[in-house]
Amino acid sequence: MSTEFHNEENEIPGNLETLEPDETVENESGKKLYKKWWMIVIYCVLAFIVIVAIAITICAIYLDYGQCSRTCRMHYCKPTDAKCFISNAIKGWKTHASDRTKCTCSAPSLFNGTKEVSRYLEPVDTWAMDNQTYTYCAVPPKDNYTGEAITYVSREAAEKDNAFLLHQGPCGMCSSIADKKAYEKTRLNLTKISTKATFFGLLKGKYAKKFMKKTELSSDCIDCWVENMRNTIIHCFTRCMFGDRSGCDKNGELTDCLKCDEIHSGVFFRQCAGMTRRRAGIQTDICRKPGEIK
Repeated sequence: MSTEFHNEENEIPGNLETLEPDETVENESGKKLYKKWWMIVIYCVLAFIVIVAIAITICAIYLDYGQCSRTCRMHYCKPTDAKCFISNAIKGWKTHASDRTKCTCSAPSLFNGTKEVSRYLEPVDTWAMDNQTYTYCAVPPKDNYTGEAITYVSREAAEKDNAFLLHQGPCGMCSSIADKKAYEKTRLNLTKISTKATFFGLLKGKYAKKFMKKTELSSDCIDCWVENMRNTIIHCFTRCMFGDRSGCDKNGELTDCLKCDEIHSGVFFRQCAGMTRRRAGIQTDICRKPGEIK
């Protein structure tokens, strides 16, 4: 009896004899990690992010973003003619499609033919620039301060005229009582808003303008802001795209992105906008050293 049972136990079923050596039975829990569906989704998302980052980088490197027109205007607009910096009276284009260093300028009202200039703007210490600026923009008391702002030779002259003080330096496209109120209202988040708008500006300038409307700044003032953003894309893309974009670093200093923006785009913005928050004496979310707020 025990012998028969032992023999039956050692019999090999026919279906097992026909199994190939490499045949296995897999279930969901036995799948390798890279085969699980949720890992595949993660791989796809990461791949998409990488592709988008590469595409944006290529665009920032090879697209002009109006840089040649901006550079030409910096060369040929009068520093006190703010409107010139956002008008089409002076235009520019890359001298050669493959050359990122030279621009050809056209300004029919100023000179015949064309002129060639460097595509990039020289860095400028805007703090030193402001420290040597004595003119002051203010709204005269005429008609209960409803007129346009004018540039006085000094703050003392504006105060003597009983004018409404706006900011240090000559007037520009942001030099109005309404724009100053908008600056004050958004003093703690305008940097974040403009940073987000810059990413829209990578696609098209009008998207950045639309996003900036939430600041309640005037249309011409927003134009200056968007031109500033696109200039920063050209000069500071790597530092701003892959670095810290906040108002202060961990040591309470300007981040590399904001430093780059300030030295490369600061002069253009001042000549276009006129009023900066620093020049208007408005404390913001950007780190400033004692004495920098005018």
